[in-house]
Amino acid sequence: MKRKIIKSIITIEIVISLFAFKCMAFNDLEAGAYLWKLINEARSRPIEAIKAYGIDYESAKRALGDDAWILELENGLPPLAWNRTLEDSSTAHNGDMINRQYYSYTSPEGLSFHDRIINSGYTPLLTGESLSILSFYLYVDPVKAVEGIFENMLRDELNPDLGYAKNIFSKDFTEIGVSFISTIFSLGKDSAGNDLTLNAYLVTADFAKPVETKIYIIGNIYNIGDNQPLQMEWNLENDYAAKLLNYKGWSPDKANNNFILWVHNFTQDWSIEILNGHLGTYQIEMPPNTFYSIDLYNKNPDSGTQGDFLKRIINIGLNVNKMVDFGIN
Repeated sequence: MKRKIIKSIITIEIVISLFAFKCMAFNDLEAGAYLWKLINEARSRPIEAIKAYGIDYESAKRALGDDAWILELENGLPPLAWNRTLEDSSTAHNGDMINRQYYSYTSPEGLSFHDRIINSGYTPLLTGESLSILSFYLYVDPVKAVEGIFENMLRDELNPDLGYAKNIFSKDFTEIGVSFISTIFSLGKDSAGNDLTLNAYLVTADFAKPVETKIYIIGNIYNIGDNQPLQMEWNLENDYAAKLLNYKGWSPDKANNNFILWVHNFTQDWSIEILNGHLGTYQIEMPPNTFYSIDLYNKNPDSGTQGDFLKRIINIGLNVNKMVDFGIN
C-alpha cells in the first residue's frame, strides 16, 4: 500500500495550537514508549478499549472476523514485549521515509516490512507493520499526538470497510518495536517559489513473532498518590486515553522510574537487578514454568543505588508474556 506524502495531506488531521513547534513534554523515545503502553493496555482489555473510543461493537466484530472472540477475553491478550531489533527496523524505515519523502509500507525499491525486518537481523515467524502520521501547523503536545495516533490506528484496524491488518489485537504477535519521530517534511515550492513544509509526527510500529520462543514479564511502575485507582468511567468527555487507563489510575504524568527491581527465580536459583526505563516501564526475559518473585525498592536519588524495600510479587512464569504492574501509594 503506497501512499505519497503530498497526496495524503488532505486526509491527515490538521491540528492548530498556540505554541511553537518544539517537543517540550516528551522526547521521541518517551512518546514511542507511551504508544507501546497504549497498545498493551488495549490488548489487556479489548472490550473496554472499544468502549473508551466509542467504536461500534458489531463493526469491530466484523473487522476481526474469525478472531472476534478476542473481544470477549476476560484477561485480554498477552502484552507485546519491546524488541530493540524491531525498534531499529522501524526507526530505519521512519528515517528513510523522511529522507526520501514518501509514506508507504513498501520502500521505493519494493522492499516490504517483512523484508526490512529480516534485513535488520530479526528472524521472524510472522511480521506486521502499522504506519501513522499526524501533521500540524504549529505545536502539538506529543502526549496528545500519541493518543491521537493510537486512536486512529485502533479505529482503522476495527473498521470492517478498510481491511487493515489487525496488528493491535493480533493473537499471534509477541514483540514490537516503535519509532516516533517529530520532523518537518519538505513538499517542494509553491507557485511563488516559497518553500512548502509540513510539521509532522511520524510513527512506524513493527510487530513480529520470533522463531525462537521467548517469554517476558512486562510492567509499569506508577504513582497512585492519595487516591485509589479509578474504575472505568465514561464521563471523561473526549479524553479517550484517560478512559482506557483510568481503570487503574495509570497515566503518563504518574509514571515513575525512580525504582529498582530485583527478580529472584526460585526454580533456577538466580537473581537479577532491573532498572526501569521510559515512563516507568520494565521488561524481564524469563524461562517458562519457573517460580519467581519481583522485589521493588526505592532508588537513592544521589547514588542510584538500592534503597528501601517497598513491595513483592510472587508468581509463576507461564508460556506467554505477562503484565505485572506496581502502583505506589
